[in-house]
Amino acid sequence: MQYQRGFVGVGVLIAILVGLAVFGGGAYYIVQQQTPTQTASDNFDNLQQLPTNTTTSNPAPTQAQTAQTKTNASATFSVPGSFTITLGQTIKETGAATPVSITLKEMNFADGDVAVGAYCPMVELSNDVAPKQTVPICPGNPNYVPYLYQGLSFTITNSSKTSASFSVAATTKAPAATIDASSLWSSLLSPTITGTGANLDKVRILMGSGVSTVEADGNNGYVSIVNGRWSATFSAANFSSGKYPITVYHPSNQTVLATGTLVVTAASGAVNSTVQKINWNIEKANPNITDDNDYRKSEQAISVDVTFSDNSTKRYNLGTAYGCTGSTVQSTENGKTMLGKINCYFALTGVGFVAYSQSGQFLVERNDESAKDGSIKTTVLLKI
Repeated sequence: MQYQRGFVGVGVLIAILVGLAVFGGGAYYIVQQQTPTQTASDNFDNLQQLPTNTTTSNPAPTQAQTAQTKTNASATFSVPGSFTITLGQTIKETGAATPVSITLKEMNFADGDVAVGAYCPMVELSNDVAPKQTVPICPGNPNYVPYLYQGLSFTITNSSKTSASFSVAATTKAPAATIDASSLWSSLLSPTITGTGANLDKVRILMGSGVSTVEADGNNGYVSIVNGRWSATFSAANFSSGKYPITVYHPSNQTVLATGTLVVTAASGAVNSTVQKINWNIEKANPNITDDNDYRKSEQAISVDVTFSDNSTKRYNLGTAYGCTGSTVQSTENGKTMLGKINCYFALTGVGFVAYSQSGQFLVERNDESAKDGSIKTTVLLKI
């Protein structure tokens, strides 16, 4: 047999072409199935580029904005000074033996107590000495502006969804308050508690303890201090006769400034059971004046010593008058139990002081007689 080199038979060639058509098409199909599309590749690349910690956009301002604390050792503030703190950040006082740290815990949209549209930062204050304080410092809310903590005064100057700005200064005068012992006895079911305050413009007064705590009437128990004095009244609907603890709090950090126990007894009869007796004190108002021609030499200072049922005695100043003499003879006049009187006559003027009990109250009044028409002007000087 003779072979022709370089040539393939027609039959063989046809078989090769058919095989290529079948197997070649199948291979092409398989490749097409295994090759990822351009879109899938792009998505995969994007997914790999996402950060490990994802965050969502800020929710509506009516919801609280919260964040985990991100302590930054280099973030500090000096006193006095100002600073801006972002949500979740902690900033620490510099240059102090026991530095104060402030953390912005969350931001809340202002409610009806403060300016509409403002944001109220909820901050946590702490140091190595005092307990932590977590409190909202809302713009326009006088109960929290400024906020006092461990000798520092924080005042908010600006706020947004995610940050707040403050000014900070040192406070040098310690706040203080007392409760008048005489105001802790009452035959009224709406007693008024009084006391003193220093280095504050307000205090918060609460009665009772635990779930039975009652706020003084008015602004959530907050009462103003005017000329070093405060006064708080409690509604009759809140309690009945008995003994009730009274607590005076700092208006910002809620530390206790003073405590006492109010004794309330139901009114019965005409005599105030908490007042046992009185004594008048009539002394020279100007003892250093010796000139007989100076009318001030005759001016007298009037006061009354009130003895209570616990045998304590308190002196109350009643003012001045001229030509006064007093007595403590008890009598009954017009439904009043009279405990004492003072009569004062000088030139053409007439003044009288009376101390009496009526309807469960003890009162001291001053009566000034007009030299013109003899009319009487009555002024209540003391009421217990």
